[in-house]
Amino acid sequence: MTVVSRRVPATTASLGVLATPVLGIGLSAVILAEGLDPQLVISALTILLGIALGAKGGG
Repeated sequence: MTVVSRRVPATTASLGVLATPVLGIGLSAVILAEGLDPQLVISALTILLGIALGAKGGG
């Protein structure tokens, strides 16, 4: 993480860190065949909405 934060802006690095749970949820559903309940889907969508707002600069 230290190397990444030196090469990219702090905003980009923090938005990437926010995407980690969404990636984990998606990969566990695909690779491990774990179920997706509505709370996980809503949570992932909320995170993605926050990332979109942060990337746009409106958050």
